[in-house]
Amino acid sequence: MNQNNRGFTLVEVMVAAVISAVILFTVTSLFVTGIKVRIKSENERDAQVQSQKTLFMITDGERGGDRAGIRQAVEVIYGVDYVALAAYDTADDMYAYTYYRSTPDNRIYFNKSAYSPPLTESTTGGDLIASNVTYFNVYSADTNKYVVQLNTAVSGAGLTREITLNSQVVPRNTVIEEIGANLLNTKAGCPDIVTNFVYAPGPGRVTLTWDPSTSPDVSGYNVYYRLASDSSYDKWNSSLITGLTATITGLTTGERYYFTVEAVDSQGDKSFKTFTYGVPN
Repeated sequence: MNQNNRGFTLVEVMVAAVISAVILFTVTSLFVTGIKVRIKSENERDAQVQSQKTLFMITDGERGGDRAGIRQAVEVIYGVDYVALAAYDTADDMYAYTYYRSTPDNRIYFNKSAYSPPLTESTTGGDLIASNVTYFNVYSADTNKYVVQLNTAVSGAGLTREITLNSQVVPRNTVIEEIGANLLNTKAGCPDIVTNFVYAPGPGRVTLTWDPSTSPDVSGYNVYYRLASDSSYDKWNSSLITGLTATITGLTTGERYYFTVEAVDSQGDKSFKTFTYGVPN
């Protein structure tokens, strides 16, 4: 029997080599498995955090930022893979906000635009806020109560896991009826919002009327207007309106205009604006 210079037979050397290879393979497999488990755990944790952040942004907005959530909404509409809402920003101007899922790439995007009633969704372009979202749904669970569902896929290291979260949210400022109806006024120390804001069209003009603010210290009202194609409002009155009507003339017949009214108290504090729109005939 052949032996090497240390006295081991060839068979013994081959057996030792096989055992070493098995041990090395086992250790390597355990090491790789450990890495995969760690990656899986990290990916799942990252996906969970990302899902929670996205869900919070859609429901509560971005604190101190430029994105409103459903909780701040005055009006909410929703459909397949999107939710759109109208809400006030920090300057008390109203904007339209849309969160939508792009189905080709499973991403959620955000859009903010000037608010022009009626509220519509904006589901092209925007800022990316979440990836790997395989399901996004918003529905009304009850009056003024919405459920947001979010399903995030975890990818990497052969993972096929999905994380599903849902949250129920009640808007603070939801319109009771339509634009121009009563709104819940959440501005502490400011006049209550104007209600029953309606228009009557005329040739080249619109006459606006409204019910008074219920706050006892109201000094008057401001009225603003703009063409639907414009991005900013013009103030109609040069001094506070002490009555409950305003007739705006010099308008273009057949063009849609948007109007807002706000109450102002003796301290100069202003209520939230109430909106309506009309077309001179």
